[in-house]
Amino acid sequence: MRNLTRLTAAALGAALAAATLTSLATAPALADPPPGTTPRPCDVAGIGDDSADFLFDQFSHDFNGQQGGNPQATCAVNPIRYLYSWDAAGGCTPNGSGVICVPAGGQNLFGCDTRGTMALNKINGTAPTIPFPLTSTTKNPVINPAFSAAFTHLLFDVVESPAGTIPGYLQPYLGPSGWACGNATAVKDLRHYGLRVLPAGTAPGDCGSAH
Repeated sequence: MRNLTRLTAAALGAALAAATLTSLATAPALADPPPGTTPRPCDVAGIGDDSADFLFDQFSHDFNGQQGGNPQATCAVNPIRYLYSWDAAGGCTPNGSGVICVPAGGQNLFGCDTRGTMALNKINGTAPTIPFPLTSTTKNPVINPAFSAAFTHLLFDVVESPAGTIPGYLQPYLGPSGWACGNATAVKDLRHYGLRVLPAGTAPGDCGSAH
């Protein structure tokens, strides 16, 4: 029997979930790792769902870029654990470098504008973002901290582990003191992808908490 644990990463408003891809961040995204990439036994690989796959592509790109070393070397020669993410959801066709779309100046690597006709609206009279409403000229919007709590959705990573625990090899990535919860680049990625950054800790609802 497999034991699965949910690791809290960040939060987004439920009303934002379907529209986050273009409403809170408006630039192209990274795709899967380049064709032919084979993670080593010591690396960490995951599959993102349709609400988080672009974010974890970005995490993989930024985390690996900070590590240095040769990711093709054997684990014995280079014990650095690199992070790889494959998308569960489809997207635009990547170019020769594996990048989906081409970012313009000032844009971050996110999205292909796949929201269709969906748009953001208030819930219970509460604006979902600051500023609101969003327009074509809005820059750097964030989720309203006062947004109705009942419609806030926590973003989880699901890993195989006894309930309430984080495997030791994932602590440097997803634990309360890990890269995703405290690294300045990771925090910037979370905000760029339309999520509200949670305080790091072990209490329910904290970034890095396990349930």
